[in-house]
Amino acid sequence: MLLTLYGDNAVDFMKRAQTFGVDPTGVLGDPPLPGQSLNSWLLGISNSNNPVNKPLALSLSDSQINSLANLSVHRGETNEFVLGYYDPDKISGYIELANDRNASYFSVDNSLYSETGFSSDAGDFWLVNQQAITNAVDDRNVFVLNVKYDEIDTSKSTWAEVQLILSPGIDGGFDMLVPIELFTP
Repeated sequence: MLLTLYGDNAVDFMKRAQTFGVDPTGVLGDPPLPGQSLNSWLLGISNSNNPVNKPLALSLSDSQINSLANLSVHRGETNEFVLGYYDPDKISGYIELANDRNASYFSVDNSLYSETGFSSDAGDFWLVNQQAITNAVDDRNVFVLNVKYDEIDTSKSTWAEVQLILSPGIDGGFDMLVPIELFTP
């Protein structure tokens, strides 16, 4: 039934649902909202403007996704991984915070972005972003945000990243929120 309704997306959805400890048949009784992808349904993201909800345009293999994710994580010397908003002025964005803290962060170089054929209108970039965050979770990184949790815009990748980290079934789980003053240099 899932294959009939969702085609090729159903296979990846069923694997991901199993990882999250979610019964994939639940989508039959509680289907995604209009504009909501299956991946977004798993993460509980209903904002149709979130990158998780953008359609896929490329046919990236799991190997390509893993390789792009590994190439796009800029490693710091700490076990921290910074998430948040990009600052085009390069003053207070997540990259600047990561550099200040000597932490890791995810950012695809412009040349790799173009070479791969990513588009801001497609959801393929999220697949790579998701893999990078999953890898950071597996590495048991401490996640640091450059924005307050309750101020995260639900249409942004940062919201999807946090929902992924907090989702059920993530190995080891995360259950601690640390006051920002403990991380302020």
